[in-house]
Amino acid sequence: METRLEKITETKRKFFVQLAPEEVLQDYNRILKAFASNAKVPGFRKGKVPLEIAERLFGEKAARRLLEEKLIPILKEEIEKRAKPVRSPIITNWDFSKEEGLKVEAEFEEVPEYDVEGYEGLEIEVEKEEITPEQMVENTLKELQEQNTVLERKNGEAEEGDHVFAVIQMIDPETKKRFPQEKYMIKVNGKDEIASLFLGKKKGEVFTFKRKYPQDHPRKKLAGKEIIHEVKVIEVRRPRRPELNDHFARKFRYGSLEEMKNKLRERAEEQLLRSREEKIKGKILEALREKNPIPVPEVLVEEEFRNLATSTLMDLSARGTRISEEEWLSLSPRIREEAERRVRDRFILLKIAEKLGLEVDKKDVRERIKKMAEERGTTQKEVRETLKKQGITDDELRKDILVDKALSHVREHVIIKEVEGNERKEEK
Repeated sequence: METRLEKITETKRKFFVQLAPEEVLQDYNRILKAFASNAKVPGFRKGKVPLEIAERLFGEKAARRLLEEKLIPILKEEIEKRAKPVRSPIITNWDFSKEEGLKVEAEFEEVPEYDVEGYEGLEIEVEKEEITPEQMVENTLKELQEQNTVLERKNGEAEEGDHVFAVIQMIDPETKKRFPQEKYMIKVNGKDEIASLFLGKKKGEVFTFKRKYPQDHPRKKLAGKEIIHEVKVIEVRRPRRPELNDHFARKFRYGSLEEMKNKLRERAEEQLLRSREEKIKGKILEALREKNPIPVPEVLVEEEFRNLATSTLMDLSARGTRISEEEWLSLSPRIREEAERRVRDRFILLKIAEKLGLEVDKKDVRERIKKMAEERGTTQKEVRETLKKQGITDDELRKDILVDKALSHVREHVIIKEVEGNERKEEK
């Protein structure tokens, strides 16, 4: 047997195995006879087909069976003696002949030996939060007011902030073609080119305006043309926002407006705290990647990319959003970059966990399963069944916990410098 291991890239390897004729011919003939004994060949009784004829008929199938039964197990065994593949090897080429025997080429990826540094006493810069809990409360109350605003009919002229309901018919001035009428609701805004035209308009009023549409407008019949718009105002409505008082708060099951503000402030503080922690951990990972640019197996990046892409598309679909091929071509590279970052982060943190001597016990696993069940609103048994269906083994789950432990350790010892948002922009 002859074997050879070649390095293609930092992570990719090529492995070559060749078995001499005397090592495979006996097994080849045995497999060939098995094919012949079960075959129905005109002119021959079952099981009496000559070997040379059987070889012409079943030689290729026999050679492939020989590859599967004899060489692939040897290939995997020999690779595992010399390397640590992250996934099963992929056969890229193979050949069999009685003169040269059976040979095969396979490729696989492994994580090269690497070390990490710079994780103890790591220094990072984090932008100060520009919004306060009080501002968040104020914004939330304004949003709730907006959501509960009612539109009341108005007899007078449309003013800033009013809503105008109108029927608009577009006319192509060149062909005189009239497009079907369409109903619109326009929020009057003096700063907007079109919405400002409705200032001072009343119910029943009719007026026209022209608009030049860009060449890349999605409606091809309008693209690049200056279109006449005939407008008839159906009605004007004035928004009436509810007052912020105890009555308003009781709609949301609070005893008073003061209680509502206090609860919203508590949630805002929790949200800001979570946001800050996410920023800190993001900056930690960014700094660790810069200090440790380790190569990562492409096969793992591809797997992570598929998972992220599937999750992204499902999320968009759930929100009723469909993306075009052009939009996907723009989005896809960003998802792949994120996939590569995640794979690299995982290897860095696993090495940190190894260097720190961190361990995961059964209690850690039980706690993780319990937390996942609480977050998903299901049982621990159902979580375990889901993980099994997803192919997530206990070993993978332990690695996930190790990654979190390593990140927590770095977080506890990180040195944080608070900077203003505009300060970082000036540096860039």
